[in-house]
Amino acid sequence: QMISIVKSRNPTDKTFGKLAFACGYVMLLVTNQVPDAMDYLLAEFNKVCMYTVPKHLHALNAQARNTDYFRLIGYQEEDGKLQSTEKYLVNVVAYVKLYAAMVQTEIKGVRHPHGLAEGWKWLAMFLNTLPAIPATAFALHAFLKVAGFALHKKYGSQFMKILDVISRHFIPALKAQGSKVHPEAINNLQNYLNDKIYLEEPEGQYLAQQLLSKMFL
Repeated sequence: QMISIVKSRNPTDKTFGKLAFACGYVMLLVTNQVPDAMDYLLAEFNKVCMYTVPKHLHALNAQARNTDYFRLIGYQEEDGKLQSTEKYLVNVVAYVKLYAAMVQTEIKGVRHPHGLAEGWKWLAMFLNTLPAIPATAFALHAFLKVAGFALHKKYGSQFMKILDVISRHFIPALKAQGSKVHPEAINNLQNYLNDKIYLEEPEGQYLAQQLLSKMFL
């Protein structure tokens, strides 16, 4: 049900921020009560969006980039046809934000079975193994936008080294591809670094915790 929220949300909502934080809070409370549920939740994340693993599937050549390949990497069908790349990327961002929201959620007195330490591993693996392409750029920015504040707060200088890797290697690799990469994919990451967004508490995080705290008290 948590994962299906991405599909059932208002399709015009491309941010999926505030709702993601509320879902993260609920996911932690539920999986704390039913620990085995986390394995099923992660499996569902990985099934609908490979970047929550994280992993990437390369097409061997242009001919291999067929309908089956696009289905395999997560494109959904709409009215018997594959969705557009724009809609696919919107969904990638939403799924990664939902995953990041769960990872960064902390509740006093509640043990997190898949918390910031796992988010840190995810980020390191992402940058070490995935190529710099539009889809990974959007996924990386989505994760940082939601979990970056919490990761910076916990890991400090180590997190800054990760951002340096993004600045010196990931973004230049995107730029080197020229017109193949939509400017938004680059600008999102560049602005995140230049404006030091990781120092700002994400919009909706505190509100979600306050509202849900009252509900569960």
